Amino acid sequence: MLLNFSLTAATRSDIFWTRIGGGLVVVLCGLLMSTDTQAQTDGVLAKLKRNEKLSCKPLEPNFCLNMHVSCAGKTNYQAFDFNLQANEKNGDLTVAKEFDQYSDLYASANVQWSADNAYIILTPAKGKGYVKIFDNGKYIFRYYPVNQEGIMSLGKCE
Repeated sequence: MLLNFSLTAATRSDIFWTRIGGGLVVVLCGLLMSTDTQAQTDGVLAKLKRNEKLSCKPLEPNFCLNMHVSCAGKTNYQAFDFNLQANEKNGDLTVAKEFDQYSDLYASANVQWSADNAYIILTPAKGKGYVKIFDNGKYIFRYYPVNQEGIMSLGKCE
């Protein structure tokens, strides 16, 4: 009889700790997965708000006169990779040395965040043009060479 009692008590104890331990494992796994999922679902604007640097690459090798559907009017202006950081009011665009004029143009650029956080627009402090970055990472780079019409480059930031 005593043997049956201790066996029953041990079984109840094991069940108790298994339920608690199993529950903790489920909760911890859920927290870890939700954190990982959150990092994967964050758009690029959330990264900017955390002061992370974005790396951006153009889709075409050159700027175009227009790019609403595809490159119309390919120009001699080479498109380029750039890095971008922004806060609530200012942003900086950095490029390879051979494209320094764009870094200079966008040093301390003005930043406008859309009300719904769907995109931001960087405009140069001095000069015309803009870089519009959507939360999915796609960007439009509009540049106005001196005494010329605007040209465009499209690409993706991560």
